[in-house]
Amino acid sequence: MVSYFQRLGSALTAPIGNRQNSRAKDVIQTRRNFASLGLYSGDTELGLPDKNLDTTIRTFQKSKGLKVDGIMNPDGETERALKKTDSQIEQEISALSSQLSALQGDIETLRQLVEEPRARIDELDSEISTSLQPAVNEASGMVKSLQSALEKCQGEEDEGRESEEQE
Repeated sequence: MVSYFQRLGSALTAPIGNRQNSRAKDVIQTRRNFASLGLYSGDTELGLPDKNLDTTIRTFQKSKGLKVDGIMNPDGETERALKKTDSQIEQEISALSSQLSALQGDIETLRQLVEEPRARIDELDSEISTSLQPAVNEASGMVKSLQSALEKCQGEEDEGRESEEQE
């Protein structure tokens, strides 16, 4: 992966900071670099150092254990730390991207493992329905026959009682 600094061409040509002879191009670039790392949320196109940029530089310097003076010198410790932070983030993004790709492969494998039994269940359900249907039809016919026979027997029984009562 190409880091933000490599894409932007980050080498400062003059110091950045309040009361420094800062160049607008360097100030804008520094704001963009900090913003790309989520460390600056102000106007990135402002070419003059201001309190917001000073605070950002000082906060960054403090977080990295550097001399806290609000100044970034060309190839100074603050600029090098910013480049290193960018490089570390790029490496983390690359590692996370690789992990994501692996997880997507695992998810696809799991999806297939779930889908295969579902397809087999549907297939078996169809086979069972097809093979059981004749037996269900036969049982239904037998029930109807038994009901008819029962009704006939009940009818004959009723007729027999009526005859006995008449005698």
